[in-house]
Amino acid sequence: MMRSVKKIIIALAGSGGLVLAVGCGAGADSAAPAPTPTASKTSGKPIVSPTPVELTRANIGQQVQAALKKQGTYRMTITWQYEQDEHLTTTVKLTGAGEDFSLSGADGSVIGVGGQYFYTDGPLSSKAKWKKYDPKAKGRQALTTNGIILLYRKLVESSRLLDGAPYSSQFAVSPGPYVGEVLTTRYVMLLDLRKAAADNKIYGPFLSAKEAAKEKTLPVSALLDSNGLLRELNYGTGENAFSVHFDNFGTKAVITPPTKQQLTK
Repeated sequence: MMRSVKKIIIALAGSGGLVLAVGCGAGADSAAPAPTPTASKTSGKPIVSPTPVELTRANIGQQVQAALKKQGTYRMTITWQYEQDEHLTTTVKLTGAGEDFSLSGADGSVIGVGGQYFYTDGPLSSKAKWKKYDPKAKGRQALTTNGIILLYRKLVESSRLLDGAPYSSQFAVSPGPYVGEVLTTRYVMLLDLRKAAADNKIYGPFLSAKEAAKEKTLPVSALLDSNGLLRELNYGTGENAFSVHFDNFGTKAVITPPTKQQLTK
């Protein structure tokens, strides 16, 4: 269950650090292969042309973000290899200032609206009691809650990992599988996190030099359709590998913060 995430956050809170959600701990072996995409394949015809958008390590991050922004909304289903029986389901609505989102998991959920973030134990529910993110809050419980919120925010922004492609030591393109009825192209890269962290424009505050030095490299595999839409993203190694499925593009989404009556200290 995702309670193990809380244990990680508690340990990190004690040391004053928070690892990037790309690893949640152990550094990636630079010789390890990128994770294998788990997309399903069907015999149906592809919805879009199988001709891929011309993408390189120099522009893949920018083009993927532009394609997502054009859709405006999408859903992410996040699976952590360590907890394969549980999934985090996220609805994302892109705004001019960033993104609003509602992330629901069996053991914890987060809502982010207008730069404010709220956490509750358990899945999304109209009866849930929420704690508001307060970076100045002190105490073990506050640090744990804030740590989980920050971790989940990083998971929601996992598509931005592709922004680091210019700093990848490996970059390979090959035919990908169908995701649903959509034919994809696979992009595999090995990110040099230390170089990416040195360029503050890439990951900004979400990847410090200290975190990058610990992780060193990160294998990433992305499945994109011919319109440059990200259909699946796999990153990390071993138990610290994540798989993210993207769908429901352009679907109407209304994301609202908890009411005052739903907030608790």
